[in-house]
Amino acid sequence: LAIRNHGGEDDRLVEVRSDAAQRVEIHEVRHEDGMARMRPLPDGLPLPAGEAVELRPGGYHLMFIGPGDGFVAGRSVSATLVFERAGELAVEFEVRAIAAQSPAGGHEHH
Repeated sequence: LAIRNHGGEDDRLVEVRSDAAQRVEIHEVRHEDGMARMRPLPDGLPLPAGEAVELRPGGYHLMFIGPGDGFVAGRSVSATLVFERAGELAVEFEVRAIAAQSPAGGHEHH
C-alpha cells in the first residue's frame, strides 16, 4: 500500500477502522542493534506534503488485531483510513496467503 499526500501541507494517518478485525494498529519496524523491532505508532503515520509513504512487510504496515472469518486468501476486507487533515477514505484490501508475502514480511507470530 502506498499513500500519497497530494496536498500542500503535511498530513498524518491517525486511525484505521475495519469491521473485519477487533482493531487495526499502525506499526513500524525499526532495525536497531541488528534486531528488527516492531512497534505501534500511537500518534499515527506522518505523510509529508507531496510525498508517498509505502506500507509493506518489514517497514510501516497495518496490523489487523483479532481478525474475523473474512481473512481468507482471494477475498477482500473493507477498511477506513482516517487522516488528520484529509478526513476519511474507504478502501478494500485483498487478502493474500502468508506464502505470498516476501520472506522478511511474515507475521506468523501474530
